[in-house]
Amino acid sequence: KNVLWLDMGNDATQCQIVLGELASSKYLPNICDLYDYEHLSDDDGLEKSCSAEESIRKQELGVNQFAARVGAQLLWNLFRHGKIDTHGAYVDVKTLQVDPLDIDEQTWEIYGYKPQKS
Repeated sequence: KNVLWLDMGNDATQCQIVLGELASSKYLPNICDLYDYEHLSDDDGLEKSCSAEESIRKQELGVNQFAARVGAQLLWNLFRHGKIDTHGAYVDVKTLQVDPLDIDEQTWEIYGYKPQKS
């Protein structure tokens, strides 16, 4: 049984939304499959904050809301239509750029991920 994981992370102006699976045999890579987090420490997470006060001081308007909206739309597309062609997006609210993360092995190879063939 596969479990879906929707990861939404952001900094002051950008966010990434990645829907992946937590399973040994998977169709969709998750955020940890695409990025190497081994070099990060607990201290790297201390600058992040989900509080409204911190967000207002450190982030551009709407970066959290944009991530939530894209994540919700991604889930809606999956549940409503039964399939998706993208499993995430990269967003920059300052430049208003949105780049989809396609369900595509060549795209995943850019991140160093290669699916295991069953």
